[in-house]
Amino acid sequence: MDAKVEKAEVQHTPGPWTIWPDADSDQLAVGPERGGVAICDVVITNGIGVNTESTRATGYANADFIVRACNNHDDLLAALMDAEAVLMGLRDSGGELAIASYPALVSVRAAIAKAEVTQ
Repeated sequence: MDAKVEKAEVQHTPGPWTIWPDADSDQLAVGPERGGVAICDVVITNGIGVNTESTRATGYANADFIVRACNNHDDLLAALMDAEAVLMGLRDSGGELAIASYPALVSVRAAIAKAEVTQ
């Protein structure tokens, strides 16, 4: 089976995702259920294994970013698709609004394409 087809058929772990400290390491676990199986671990130490206030803050910020991106992806994609429909209506209406809305339509379509791409 083609790797792209096989990958497209597999769905990601449903959310909402959350963050919790990994009891066995200096890492934060990220996944759908606190204390359950982690989808990924975020390291909160520096390159030599030292856990500092700065590395903890960066680790938590990174884990929070992952969780917010995963938990909001579907809603954001739906909002972009709604915006695309509105911008298409403006484009089809002609006139100054059609010309003024074109850059936004290009940006919205680019964002949709990035959100739908499978790596």
